Amino acid sequence: MTTGRAPPSTGVRGAPGAPPFPRGSAAECRLPARRLFFAADSRDATAVVTDDPLERFEHDHVDLNRRVVALREALTGATNGRQSVLGAALVRDLVTFTDDLFDHFAREEEGLFPFVLEHLPGLLPAVTALIQAHDRICGAASRLLALERRAAPVPESLALASAIFARFESQYAEHSRYESEFLRSLGPQLDARQRDQLAELLRAL
Repeated sequence: MTTGRAPPSTGVRGAPGAPPFPRGSAAECRLPARRLFFAADSRDATAVVTDDPLERFEHDHVDLNRRVVALREALTGATNGRQSVLGAALVRDLVTFTDDLFDHFAREEEGLFPFVLEHLPGLLPAVTALIQAHDRICGAASRLLALERRAAPVPESLALASAIFARFESQYAEHSRYESEFLRSLGPQLDARQRDQLAELLRAL
């Protein structure tokens, strides 16, 4: 049964009337690996002991924030003359981090955001702002990955990586605060049945 005029396009795959992800979106640049919601160290990824989907996303934010700080510290050490020691570990941690970050964004764009727009269409402006932030962050992270494909780290490439990372970190920190507030605001607006539906949807991704 149709309901008449389709809602406006949001760019969120799965939302009613939405087109595929736009070029440059988190879904397009996301690396292919699929992970559980990750615990303190994604290299030893384990499921978070909670069934609440909003708490799982919050847990992801805590982990991602910690790893952004660790990457900044590693880059600072590398640009201060320890690149021969930190080079391989820095590249590995950067690739693993961006993999998890893109997967986190994709879970939101494929699962959380379409669900929110279905049940709370008035949140369209907030969801649109979050997706736009994903695209900006994804672009900066992709530039860092492009540097990783080049030759072994040298002071010039590390200085460029540090500058790009500073822009990335600024964008990510602002986005993380905004998204955490968004998730907390969702809590009172979703009842237990809706949370169960969202959890089931995310498990299928």
